[in-house]
Amino acid sequence: MTSSPPPPIPVLLLKTRSQPHDAYEEYFSAQGTTASSPAPTFQPEFVPVLKHRPNTTNLDRLVRLLKTGQLPSQYGGMIFTSQRAVEGWASVVKTVEIELEQEHGHRRQVQAEAASGMVCLSSIPTTYLHVTSTDRQSTTQT
Repeated sequence: MTSSPPPPIPVLLLKTRSQPHDAYEEYFSAQGTTASSPAPTFQPEFVPVLKHRPNTTNLDRLVRLLKTGQLPSQYGGMIFTSQRAVEGWASVVKTVEIELEQEHGHRRQVQAEAASGMVCLSSIPTTYLHVTSTDRQSTTQT
């Protein structure tokens, strides 16, 4: 009896898809594609968080996912590819922490909760330094 491969792990890419080819999409889409490979497969999902100003529609989506605790159950990881993506994420975290404090009377560490069970990566060292200054335990440098 042959077991079917596990479903691909969705991964948020907090960036706009590069044209005509996106190196991140190609890398993650190619992972685990060989029959003998035990490596997991990934399904990249692009979430443009910023244009030249914040992309409020997508940032609001992140707020909802973070506030409801659904982020780690729907995604296996997040990849920060620019300082602007980190700044967008920091804004989302701050917004959710303030809203939850107003609703429940105490502040929660929502970034640490969101990163529990998720892999958070940064593709550039300066971004890594900014992310880790917010929460050292939830971020891994590539």
